[in-house]
Amino acid sequence: MIDTGLLTCVDPLRRRVRWRAQTIAEFDPPSGAVTDGETGNKTPDAPENEEDQKDQRGDAYPHLTPYRPFGDRHGDNPIFARYARSYDYVIAVGQRHASVVGVRDGKVHQSIELPCTPIAPLLIEDINNDGVMDVIVTCKTGLYVYAGDMNGGAPQSVAVLILLVFFLVGLLFLVREVTVITKVEEAVDETERAEAARLRDMERRAFKRATD
Repeated sequence: MIDTGLLTCVDPLRRRVRWRAQTIAEFDPPSGAVTDGETGNKTPDAPENEEDQKDQRGDAYPHLTPYRPFGDRHGDNPIFARYARSYDYVIAVGQRHASVVGVRDGKVHQSIELPCTPIAPLLIEDINNDGVMDVIVTCKTGLYVYAGDMNGGAPQSVAVLILLVFFLVGLLFLVREVTVITKVEEAVDETERAEAARLRDMERRAFKRATD
């Protein structure tokens, strides 16, 4: 992440850029971080370590934090926790804004304005024990909590389920009506065939008596 809020995801195996995402998680670069316009490398005036950079930009703490809405899906198994653990999102934290970005496609799902400038990494904890991970922002004035909501998409889901139920009921009603109509038509055809056969038999009998 750079000071303009641009995120770049690089494949560590192929060493290729997978995606780039422009967020609003901007921050002021260190005052001494002068870059070479041709190579993009820092000049000797730039600070060499993270502590020097933090001192030059004040108390701001821009960073990236991995985020999983529903906690550790693999439970307490140390094998899964170490080797099969994965995150769905990354939170890009700037000076006054934060953006939630999908790690697979780089899509910016949500951006928020922070109440203050973070001075430490975000804390990801389920503080209200509802199964959804919450985000805690540490500021000079205190802690601010963004509570996760597992029912954020509930109205849309309920509407889709209702439409699906109505569709299935309508489909069953249509199939039932078609079945009834087909049976009625078959019964009518059978009655007509029986009546036609009876009339032909009566005609044959009448013709036979006439010839006798």
